[in-house]
Amino acid sequence: LVKLKAHSLEVCHSAINEVGADADVAVCAGALLVHKLKGVTCEGGLAGLLIAAIFAATMSTISSNINSVATAFSVDFYKRWRPNTSDKSMLNVARYACLISGVIGMGIALLMATWEILSLLDFLGLLSSGLGGLFLMGIFFPRIGGKSALIGFIAGVVGVLLTKYFTDASFLLYGFIGMAVSVAVGLLCSYIIKEKQNLKGLTWKTREF
Repeated sequence: LVKLKAHSLEVCHSAINEVGADADVAVCAGALLVHKLKGVTCEGGLAGLLIAAIFAATMSTISSNINSVATAFSVDFYKRWRPNTSDKSMLNVARYACLISGVIGMGIALLMATWEILSLLDFLGLLSSGLGGLFLMGIFFPRIGGKSALIGFIAGVVGVLLTKYFTDASFLLYGFIGMAVSVAVGLLCSYIIKEKQNLKGLTWKTREF
């Protein structure tokens, strides 16, 4: 067991030396996982079953994301543009949205492989804190309208970018900083930008039982 731990650390250190001193934990874990899978020998078709399980888990996540994108586009955008659209047309729009989002996803994957991007979270992860701030504003702050929330989201993303490139703060604080800045700026803007909106049943204070 001691030899296995020492060998695992050696693999991690070699992976970090290959990609540079700024490598994160995910790089080390990925290199270790690939190394371990190379040494796994399964008999009686178990290797194929293991690979099938990995692909099944990946496809499940991808299909859920594509369905979410299609639903959000067809309901939140297309339905607002054309409120009299029939259910059949909405279904076709959702199907086309699935197809287009899948093609875009494959394009992004090819770009990541070409440009040797180790993790998409290095870029999109900076937006997640702002999205979290949007959820907090939508659920717990009924006075914050759409325009104020959008300004707060942009401010949160900018705050995280400034924190990443101009401070030595840990990446574990990015989420908190982004959400805090988003909510604070959105709440401040809500006192300046007045918006009339019907929030019955949509927020924590206006929920119905």
